[in-house]
Amino acid sequence: MSLFVAVRPEEGAIEDLQEVLHSLRRLPSAPDVRWISPDLWHITVGFLGDPDDAVDEEVAERLHDWSEYAPIDGVRLASAGAFGRQVLWAGVEEGASRDRLAAFAHALPALVRGSGAVPDRRTWRPHLTIGRMRRGSPLPFVDALLGYRGPQWSVTEVELIRSTGGPRPHHEIVARISLDG
Repeated sequence: MSLFVAVRPEEGAIEDLQEVLHSLRRLPSAPDVRWISPDLWHITVGFLGDPDDAVDEEVAERLHDWSEYAPIDGVRLASAGAFGRQVLWAGVEEGASRDRLAAFAHALPALVRGSGAVPDRRTWRPHLTIGRMRRGSPLPFVDALLGYRGPQWSVTEVELIRSTGGPRPHHEIVARISLDG
């Protein structure tokens, strides 16, 4: 299990990416991909380790400090990449909206300090995981998605999510925090 903070694309952005991925499922190596269900798609703002469930409420309360932020307009999924030979992802287009998401990611460790959560200190790489390779190479899929630019959307909330991994991952939304500005 793990705890993390994430944003989810709006429905139009999800549908657009699904349509593009539908055509990729016809590639010869498509059976080598374990596609992530769109209901699990998200952009992770930050991982918070695997703290006791009692920490969830404390972290959720601290995340409400983010409610003072205005929604982030103009977020867009664009291009693709891979982490190693296993994780296939869609990227987040560079620009002011991505910079504001990065500000959230960089503020998170200080916000949860002392709560019992243990923020991941790795460099934040904004992405949406779309598949994991069982075998083979993700490169045909990355190449096919390099020119992808989805529709823009607005981030109006962040979610605190508790996740169980494995072959059938499950996400439980612990809290939703609206960005009211």
